[in-house]
Amino acid sequence: MKGAEETLRQKSGNDADQAALLAALLRSSGFPTRYVRGTIEFFPGIDKVKNLTGIDDPQKVVVFFQRAGIPFKPVVVGGQIANFQIEHIWVESEIPYSNYRGAVIDDFGKTWLALDTSIKPAGVAWNNPLDIVGLPFNTLRDDYLRSVQTTTPLEFIKSKAGEFLSNSNPGKTYQDLLSTKTVIPDVLKIIPSSLQFQSVAITGEYTALPPRIDAPDNVHRHYPGRR
Repeated sequence: MKGAEETLRQKSGNDADQAALLAALLRSSGFPTRYVRGTIEFFPGIDKVKNLTGIDDPQKVVVFFQRAGIPFKPVVVGGQIANFQIEHIWVESEIPYSNYRGAVIDDFGKTWLALDTSIKPAGVAWNNPLDIVGLPFNTLRDDYLRSVQTTTPLEFIKSKAGEFLSNSNPGKTYQDLLSTKTVIPDVLKIIPSSLQFQSVAITGEYTALPPRIDAPDNVHRHYPGRR
């Protein structure tokens, strides 16, 4: 895991990384915060999974979760994969909520609220990477190893791709070959009253993220005031 500081620096991270950053920010502001591990189901369904992963075929989503090492379970309806349940980490924080839903800070109506930033409520927008034919990727390795190089393999590939694109697709760069995503902004002026996914089961609560998320010896039950 990256931890809070590295997640902030890289502006990216998995669910545990983003939970660590969110917990650090909340605690630094004086709000007791704890980690929660559980099983969740995407809302409203398979379309959310497709959007977040950029994969339209549910069977390929299965491969994606397997390769990512994310514990998962397909939800099958009528012989078709209709959704997925996955293991997930989020946080709960005790914040003033009853009067202004967090928009104005006061000392009244404090409650423990579940919060998550890793699953984007509005989803993400994917680009359409440039599909080119003729760039000899299969020979680039031999070209790189044929002589002493002063660049890294990736820098070498970027250079060769740039040379090819300058002739075949003027104005295009190596970045146009990559599949990228942009988070769709979802600006909230009040704290949401529920998570953006369905919580199927809570399997543990933590004062700190354990070295391994599935380490049961590090699970703690929480009481009001514990961070």
